Amino acid sequence: MPRKRDPNKPVGPTPLVLDGEEKARAQDEICGRIAEGQTLAEICREEGMPSRRTVYDWIRDDADFAKAMETARDIGADAIAEEALRIADSPLEGVELEIGADGGTKEKRGDMLGHRKLQVETRLKLLAKWHPKKYGEKVTAEHVGANGGAIQYERIERVIVDPEPK
Repeated sequence: MPRKRDPNKPVGPTPLVLDGEEKARAQDEICGRIAEGQTLAEICREEGMPSRRTVYDWIRDDADFAKAMETARDIGADAIAEEALRIADSPLEGVELEIGADGGTKEKRGDMLGHRKLQVETRLKLLAKWHPKKYGEKVTAEHVGANGGAIQYERIERVIVDPEPK
């Protein structure tokens, strides 16, 4: 469960200097939470966590951490896909208020299908952009000739004829 952000903490990156052991602990926690499907922005907004910029610097400068993040993101993508399936399979009751012509309101209870559909579609579209080989739509192009047959090639030779012989 994500930790809540301190409301007194200013929004934005906090300068955070970590020594070797603290840095390794933070990197492990970040990778673990990314693998659970959390976003880096969500993690870095929390008290005691480095800024996104710091994490991107670590990725750039540390090949082992970059590889660990890549693996965590792959696993996290599966977690996000599983979350989309859970959302799709779980009805969510909500209240919709309808305002009548006379100004009165009418309360309507029911499944928030539109909201759930938006949540699922957003996750799937992001997965398709982040991991197109695994979650993107497969697009193929076939080249065929007339009526689905083989492509026919013709060889055309052109001869340039001088219109005014010398």
